[in-house]
Amino acid sequence: MGNKRSLLVAADIHKHKGMSRLAEVLHLVRDDQDAVQPDTVLMGGDYVGGGRPPRMGGVLEEWVPVFSLEDLKKDIRDILDSDVSVYLTYGSHDMNAVEGCKGFFSGPEDRGDYYIYGISFCQMRFAYSTQLEAVHYDGPDIADPFGKCAVQTAENFSSWEEKLDDRKPVFVMSHLPVHAQRHDNLGAEIWCDALNRAAKRRPVYVFFAHNHHSEERPDSGPNYHLVQPGETMPVQLSTRDASVNKQILFTYLNAGYITKGCAVLITFSDNGEVKVRKFSID
Repeated sequence: MGNKRSLLVAADIHKHKGMSRLAEVLHLVRDDQDAVQPDTVLMGGDYVGGGRPPRMGGVLEEWVPVFSLEDLKKDIRDILDSDVSVYLTYGSHDMNAVEGCKGFFSGPEDRGDYYIYGISFCQMRFAYSTQLEAVHYDGPDIADPFGKCAVQTAENFSSWEEKLDDRKPVFVMSHLPVHAQRHDNLGAEIWCDALNRAAKRRPVYVFFAHNHHSEERPDSGPNYHLVQPGETMPVQLSTRDASVNKQILFTYLNAGYITKGCAVLITFSDNGEVKVRKFSID
C-alpha cells in the first residue's frame, strides 16, 4: 500500500461571538482510529464573522472582527499535533487579521510528496486589475506578492507549474469557487484554463470555499461537492451574469464547511493512491 500521509482541508469557520465548530470537527478527525492523522492543514478563509453584512443591517465589527491567525493556528495544533503545518488562505471576512497580508498563505509550497497552492479572495474575485480598481477594493490581499487579479496570478501559477520536473500532485485551495453561482468570482475562467493545462501534466485537486449555498439552501441547484476530471460544469466568466460550460481536467471539490461541521481529509500513498473522505459532525 505504500507509506501514507494525509492533508486536512476545511473552510468557513465563521467564528462568531466566541462560537465555532472547529474544535468539534478536529476532534472528530483526531479520534477516528481509521484516519491517517494529518501533518498538514490547508484552510480556505472566512475564519471569523457571522450574522448579516452591514449592507443588510448587520454590525461591521461582527462581520469582520479583529482576530489573530497565530491564535487560530495554535487552536488547530493544540487538538491535532504541535508539529502540524497550518496554511490559511485569505477570505472575504478576514480583513482584520492582526498579521495583515503577510500572515496568509498564497502561491506554492512543496510538501514533499505533493504541492499545495493558495489562491486568495481577490485573485479569483477579479479577472483584471481594472475591475478591482473600479470597486476600490482595499482588502489586505491586494498586496499579495503573487498578484491581485486572476490574469496575473494564474499566469504566475502556470509559470511555476510548467517549470516543475516531476509529476507530484498539486492541491489548490481557493476561497472563491470556479463554478458559476453567486457571480462574484470573475476570474474563474482564467483560472480554470490554467488549472486544466496543469492537469494535463499532473493530478490537480481544486478545493473551493465560500460558496456553500447547497448546505444552507438545498433548492439552490447543483452543489458541486465533487466534479471528476472529464466532467463539465458552468464556469463563471469575467462579466457578472455570464458563464460557460467547460470540461474540467482536474478534480474539483467542496473544501468542507466548518460552520456546518464538515471537513475533508485527503489520504495518499507514495504509490500514487489518493483517497478523499468527508468528515461530518451531523
